[in-house]
Amino acid sequence: MSLDMSEFYQVFFEEAGELLAQMEQLLLNIDVGSPDPEDLNAIFRCAHSIKGGAATFGFADLTEVTHVLESLLDRIRKGEVRLRPVLVDAFLGAGDVLKDQLAGHRGDGEADPAAAADVCARLRDLAATADAPAQPAAAPSAPVPAPPVAAAAVSPGPPVEAPVAAPAPGAQSAGGRFRIGFEIEGAPKATAGLAGHVIAGLERLGEIRFTRGGRGGGGGRNLGGPRFQSRSGRGAGKRGCGAGRGGRRDTGRGG
Repeated sequence: MSLDMSEFYQVFFEEAGELLAQMEQLLLNIDVGSPDPEDLNAIFRCAHSIKGGAATFGFADLTEVTHVLESLLDRIRKGEVRLRPVLVDAFLGAGDVLKDQLAGHRGDGEADPAAAADVCARLRDLAATADAPAQPAAAPSAPVPAPPVAAAAVSPGPPVEAPVAAPAPGAQSAGGRFRIGFEIEGAPKATAGLAGHVIAGLERLGEIRFTRGGRGGGGGRNLGGPRFQSRSGRGAGKRGCGAGRGGRRDTGRGG
């Protein structure tokens, strides 16, 4: 018993015609700037269904056109290609070619192979030069804060002897007297012990006299004895309180 395929052909022709009409209506009504994902999926399904039926019945011309068409539609619905008016026009042109091919297989005319080749070439060119959807601009990265610098902890300890500067050449004057300048830096408690230690060492060398002046050592004022003043301004008696941070003391020793 032979199987009459003409009945199945007729069903395919009717369904394909309905799918082409649905695809055309969706393309005419689509919002190109902001297409509805459901509309894009529906257009793709129309082309995909026509291709499947055409391949089943051996209509190679229909299969080729719908294959190129659905490939580009698939990229658009996946967000890989931005929909543009030129693409919509190309899809409508492909639909017209498919209508002619369908009519030719039904015996209602003769399809133009050149038109099918042209529409396939146009779709391939558009796919090759398609624009990707614009990506949102990346938010500027927040500046990375610098790690906090830990303050150096100064714990009071035993007094440390500060090196006393050796007299410069020519510093010795007549009568065996010397002018010695020194600086003590540090926390108040530490500098107090350090200053006392230095003074005690100098007193072993002879009589000392304290002056307060600029960094050059000149124009000093006699303090009247080994008395130091702290940063807070409170007197500490002999060897009782060190100089404030960055303070400078000049001493002179009588021979």
